Amino acid sequence: CRFLHTVELPYGLKEIAESTFEGCEALKSIEIPSSVVKIGNSAFFFCTDVEEIIFHEGLKTIGDNAFGACRSVSSLTFPESLKSIGAGAFSYCTWLEEVTDFGGVTSIGDAAFSSCQFLKSARGLEGVKSIGARAFERCTLLKDVSLPEGLRTIGDHAFSSCASLKTITLPSSVNTISSSAFKGCFSL
Repeated sequence: CRFLHTVELPYGLKEIAESTFEGCEALKSIEIPSSVVKIGNSAFFFCTDVEEIIFHEGLKTIGDNAFGACRSVSSLTFPESLKSIGAGAFSYCTWLEEVTDFGGVTSIGDAAFSSCQFLKSARGLEGVKSIGARAFERCTLLKDVSLPEGLRTIGDHAFSSCASLKTITLPSSVNTISSSAFKGCFSL
């Protein structure tokens, strides 16, 4: 539905199924009701004009590629109830500049924020235990990342080609740094 501009999701909705709004290029804003616990794979994939995504407490899972290529969104804040962000969930969100709070997320999937070229800051990672392969790959403007105590795994190429990343403090809880995790971080 390429010309669909507005969607009001009703309270009581539990899940947004796979590919439900995929390719709805004209959507401007998405508000996920607090009754939704799961957003399926590719649910809002390639909704290129979305500028605002509002999540409410109650959401637990964001599926693979759920908001991939939502190029116009600039900022994200996740609720405490959220536990996992799937693979490629926000990849190619080109204009995304900051994630202000990762809520209760414990797992960031492979390539979850890959190729978010304007992402400068990822804060509020306190509960994260694992960062997947290529999770922040090619986030060329990323400068501000604070890895939390409790983090155990940093996946392959997790921060590769983050050319603006100047400092990183590895907490003592980290027991695995996979290959090329910081490859091409020329400012580090």
